[in-house]
Amino acid sequence: MQMSYLLGEEELEGKRPPMMPSSRTLPSFRPYEYSSRSRSFLDGNFLSDIRPQAYIFFHCIAGREGLIDAAVKTARIGYLQRCLMKHLEDLVINCDLTVRDSDGSVIQFQYGEDGLAVEKRTYLKEAHYPSLVANQPTILRQDEYSCIVDIRGSTKEKPIIKTFKKIRAWRKKTRELADDESFDDSTRLKIKTLRNSLKSKDINEARSIMVQTWRDSSDDKREQYNHDVVKFYSPVTQNYLPPSNLGAITERLDDLIRSYITAHGKLDQTKMDTRTFEKMMHVKSLKSCIDPGESVGILAAQSIGEPSTQMTSNTFHFASRGEMNATLGVPRLRKLLIVASINVKTPTIQVLILRSSLALSKAKRLQRR
Repeated sequence: MQMSYLLGEEELEGKRPPMMPSSRTLPSFRPYEYSSRSRSFLDGNFLSDIRPQAYIFFHCIAGREGLIDAAVKTARIGYLQRCLMKHLEDLVINCDLTVRDSDGSVIQFQYGEDGLAVEKRTYLKEAHYPSLVANQPTILRQDEYSCIVDIRGSTKEKPIIKTFKKIRAWRKKTRELADDESFDDSTRLKIKTLRNSLKSKDINEARSIMVQTWRDSSDDKREQYNHDVVKFYSPVTQNYLPPSNLGAITERLDDLIRSYITAHGKLDQTKMDTRTFEKMMHVKSLKSCIDPGESVGILAAQSIGEPSTQMTSNTFHFASRGEMNATLGVPRLRKLLIVASINVKTPTIQVLILRSSLALSKAKRLQRR
C-alpha cells in the first residue's frame, strides 16, 4: 500500500507530532495550522513522489522510532518475560488436576476448566471426527485402547452416563421454562431483550435486566423459579476425575459428540455403532488430559512473552503506521504486569455522535464489533 497508494498517517509514540513553541509542526507551515499534511498525514507514495516535509521530517522521525524500539524495547520485553517466568515458575499440575503454587495454595481447581492439554486435544475438535470414524478399525485394534476401556471404563461408567442424562434433562427443562406460555408477556419480552443484549455482548445491560426482572417478580414466581431452575447439577468433571474415569468429559465435548451422531445418523458408512464412537471419543479425551507435574506457569509466561517479543520485531515493518502500530502494546504490558496499581485505568475517549438515525445505527454497529 505504501509503495503505490499512500503512506497514510505517521505517528510518534502513538500520537500526532506535537507543535513546536512557535505553534507550528514544521517551519514551512503556518502557526496553528491543523490541515492533514501539517499533522503528519502523508498522501504521497514511494512510486510517484513524497513531499519534502513529509519525507525529510515526518517519515524520518518514524524510521528513527523504529530503530529506538528495536534497540530499547527488546531489552524491556526480555526483562518483562523474565519477571513473568520468575513469578509463575512454581505453578504446576498436581495429581488431582489442580493448579497449585509452591506452598500448596490452589490457583485453579481444574487446569483450563477441563483438565485437557492444548497440544493433545487436536482430535477432540469436530472437524477431525470424520477422520476418526474412517480410521476406527485401526484405533480399535490398538492395545492401549482396549487396556484403557478395560481398566478405567468398568468402575464408574454407568453413574457418569446417568449424570449426563440428568444434566441434559435439566437443561431441556430450563429452556422449556423460558419459552413456556404460562409466563406473562412482559416476562417473555424481558427474556427476549436479555438474549438480544447477550448477543450484542452488552453484559452490563443483561445483568441489570436480570436483577430488575427478579425484583419485579411476585413471590409465587420466585418460588417457582427456585423450584424449577435454581436446582442445577455440578459438572461431571467436578465429581469424577477425568484421568481415572472413562467418560468423564466436559458438557461441551458431550454436546459435540451427540450433535455429530445426530447429524450423521447411525454412522452407517463405516458400520460403526454410536456407543463405540462415544467410547472412542472418551478414550481420546482421557489421553488428552494434562500430565501431573506439568509446569503450566512457565508455559503461560512463554505464551505472553513470545508474542510481546514478536511485537517488537514487527516494528521495522509497521513503524509509525497508525492502524498497525505494534509497539504501543509494550508500554501497556509493562503498565499491567510491572507497575500496575490496584485500580488499573483503561484509556478511553468520548466521541460525540450527530443526532441522526444513520449515525446512531453506525455507532451501535461499531459498538458491537
